[in-house]
Amino acid sequence: LSVEDTSDCRYSLIIDESDDDSIMRILKKEGLLDISTKSLFKLSNLEDNAEFEKLSLVSGVKFAAQQGSKVVLSQTDSVNESFYDLFNQHFRRITNRDGEESLFANIAVGGISRRSRVGSTFRVIVHVRASELPDLPAPFLNRFEKFRLSI
Repeated sequence: LSVEDTSDCRYSLIIDESDDDSIMRILKKEGLLDISTKSLFKLSNLEDNAEFEKLSLVSGVKFAAQQGSKVVLSQTDSVNESFYDLFNQHFRRITNRDGEESLFANIAVGGISRRSRVGSTFRVIVHVRASELPDLPAPFLNRFEKFRLSI
C-alpha cells in the first residue's frame, strides 16, 4: 500500500470523550489534523435553510471525493446515509480507453443517488461525541476504524 493510494484503508471515526469538541481543537492545534474551511463539514442546529445546508454539505463532500481530498465530518448524522457506499468503500472500478483505472461510488444528493468519481487519495474522518454513540446504528460504526480520544 503506497501513500498515494489509500483506497484499501478503512476510514476513521474519532470518538470524542468531551462534549465540547475539545479533541478536534487539540488535534488541529498540535498539527495532527488539518482542518480548514474546505475540509471540515459540520451541520448547524439551526432550522433555517436546513435542507439547503444538507445539500451543500453532501455536494462539498462529493467534490472533495472527486478531488481525492481529506475531509472531516462532524455532527452530520442526518446526511451520513447519503454516503453509504462511500463509507463502505463499495467502489466500482472502471478502466478508461487509456488503461487508467478510476473509482466510483454512489452518493445520494437529496433523494437521488448517482455514481460519483472518488480519487484514490480521498480520506474521511468522522468525528462523534461519545455521548452520541448509543444513538448511532452499529452498522454505521462498523464501517470505520475507531479511535477513542479523551483529555
